[in-house]
Amino acid sequence: TPESVINSLSGPPTRLLITADPLDRLLLNWLDGYNGDLVFSWANLERANLASEWVDVIGLPTPSRLVDDADVVVDGSGRIVTAYVVPINEGRGVYVVQSVDNGKNWTTPVLAFDAIAAGWERIEQPRLSLGGDGVLHLVFIRNTVRMGQSVGLYYARSLDGGATWSEAQIVSEGEIQWVDIVSYGNSTVHLVWQEYDGLVFANISQVSQDNGVTW
Repeated sequence: TPESVINSLSGPPTRLLITADPLDRLLLNWLDGYNGDLVFSWANLERANLASEWVDVIGLPTPSRLVDDADVVVDGSGRIVTAYVVPINEGRGVYVVQSVDNGKNWTTPVLAFDAIAAGWERIEQPRLSLGGDGVLHLVFIRNTVRMGQSVGLYYARSLDGGATWSEAQIVSEGEIQWVDIVSYGNSTVHLVWQEYDGLVFANISQVSQDNGVTW
């Protein structure tokens, strides 16, 4: 039966994202529809139906209140890695923040991809995956504000836990509808997305067996 567990919200929650971690916790992120904050709370898995089990909601550090979408991975130690996107205007790009103390404190945002420097009008849908060897894999969509501008799907990775990121490489120049990514084994990365060519929608998958070096 549905239970109300977080009530004191300043605005409608949007873009809810929930993740289970190795410590048997539910991690919950959402965007505050009133002030644009990206916020976080968590509860122990077995008692997540109790309002008293959810910790106080905190805001993640962001350079803008235009955050539009996010994704989360957790490693075996409980380290939380959150990627989010500022889609438009100043500061647009993909950012990564981390917490090693159950979400109490968060690192300063790292700019994983600078959409302004790349000349992109709009950036969307960051999706994050963690490989068994600790490599972080990130995909995101290039979009446009005006018709006729370049679009596509791009991939980057980090070998040092998210501190630095590789140059983004293009995966597809199609009109991307959605994308997701998963890692398994020691070096396998599986990417799946949908693109539209003006006539049909195609669901496409691509696999890398060497941690995203080649596809």
